[in-house]
Amino acid sequence: MNADNLYQLQENVIIAALRRPTLGSTIKRAGVSERHFPIELRPAFQIAMTKPQDEIRHLVRLRDPRIWPLYGKRIIEWSDGQMRKVARQLADSPWSIEDLYPVSAVQSNNGSKSTARPDHSGP
Repeated sequence: MNADNLYQLQENVIIAALRRPTLGSTIKRAGVSERHFPIELRPAFQIAMTKPQDEIRHLVRLRDPRIWPLYGKRIIEWSDGQMRKVARQLADSPWSIEDLYPVSAVQSNNGSKSTARPDHSGP
């Protein structure tokens, strides 16, 4: 599975759970948690896992930016069995979020220069 496929799988899990919040327990049992998602998808995942269907529909009507871009992107309606299979695939993925989105230890060059001043104090 490459990074693009993983991202689409992550989106699909969230979309399916937004459309059917009862899938949340299946997702949890598969071992999938917030850490399996990139930061930009985590708010939508949290909503899908914690809000009842009526509240999610209300957020959709309000075009809540945390879920609106995903909810209408694709229609994903999975059964418990389908979600279990996909959630396990996500949980067992050899890719970790750190592999896909590494935190760089190298600071970007902002144009400033560090210059050492010579020590002219002498003996």
